[in-house]
Amino acid sequence: MNTKLIRSTVLNAAGIVVLIALVAPFVMYAAPQTIGATESYVVMSGSMEPSIMTGDVIFVYERDPSTIEEGDVITYNLDGQQREVTTHRVIDIVENEEGQRMFVTKGDANEEPDPYRVPANAVIGVMPTDGIPARAPFLGHALLFAQSRLGIALLVFIPAGLLVVTELWSLYKEATSGEADAGGTGETEIDDQDADDGDEAARSESAATPGAGDD
Repeated sequence: MNTKLIRSTVLNAAGIVVLIALVAPFVMYAAPQTIGATESYVVMSGSMEPSIMTGDVIFVYERDPSTIEEGDVITYNLDGQQREVTTHRVIDIVENEEGQRMFVTKGDANEEPDPYRVPANAVIGVMPTDGIPARAPFLGHALLFAQSRLGIALLVFIPAGLLVVTELWSLYKEATSGEADAGGTGETEIDDQDADDGDEAARSESAATPGAGDD
């Protein structure tokens, strides 16, 4: 079997695997529904360290608030406009005067509980702890970098420029290769013609020699 073909196939397969591994987290962040999550967020503070680090991307799954228990990590939005989304751990569950379920929360890195109660209707979802994808470490740093001017240049314009250069180089190689082939064919035809002329001259000399002997 062709060793070069095998090596090329293996390298192509490895390249595809690496590409998928690199792209998959970004796809998961952009479309969390692909893994069954409801939302995805970049963690901008260290209030939940070391469980959740600054720069991590977390995946939040919808759950009935009545099933939330102490120890669960919930993501909630108190203003109802998605501007102040917080992810903290539930340390206690109480009820208000109307009998509504309320959650007492606290960041793992904070010394004191949050100075408010989280109503059930403010909960967006829960971070799972049963093996379901819950976070992508450091992915947030990559996402923030990709949104910067330098990130856009490195991730968009430079690869696009390299692609253009590669295509131009391929076209140049094809053009020069075609010219070389055409030149080689012309030389062969000339050589063949010369060989034919030489053969004819040799046959003429052979025919003339016996005549000279008869004289």
